[in-house]
Amino acid sequence: MSTKIGNEDNTDKSRHEMYEEFLSQNVQVFSTPNKIKLSDFEIDWQSLTGFFNLTLDGILTKERMGFRPEVSGKPTLVFPVYHAPYGLPTSYSTISITWETEYCILKQLKILLPRVGYHYLENDVIKSKYCDLNLNVLDESALSEIKKKVMDPNLTLEFDMSYDFKV
Repeated sequence: MSTKIGNEDNTDKSRHEMYEEFLSQNVQVFSTPNKIKLSDFEIDWQSLTGFFNLTLDGILTKERMGFRPEVSGKPTLVFPVYHAPYGLPTSYSTISITWETEYCILKQLKILLPRVGYHYLENDVIKSKYCDLNLNVLDESALSEIKKKVMDPNLTLEFDMSYDFKV
């Protein structure tokens, strides 16, 4: 059976081999960087989900990174994914980073964003209360200040990892 990719005839390649080749050409793989930059935040304040641009050692990732709250209310990263070509039943992240990089990004998001403290029902509508890092419930004025800071188009979080996680 002949499978075509572009103009090539790939009779000798299995779908798995073609998929591996696809991943090597399309997934950005990063080692632990010295500098990380988060910028251009886009946030849905009802669900505390959103996206941001990620730059590692001066290289902007091809796709925007996402985030959402986990059950504890802390943010977790959502990686953009490719759905497998060639009929393979899988998907794969478009960006591969080290656990140290992910840890540092999450640390910055925890400082920047409020936590979802709890949800409650009011007039058949789910409402959320937001908390700071110490789980103190934020009033509307404190939440407005956070929103104003985060939505500032000039907001950029840059941090140097050259002192962390190095042997």
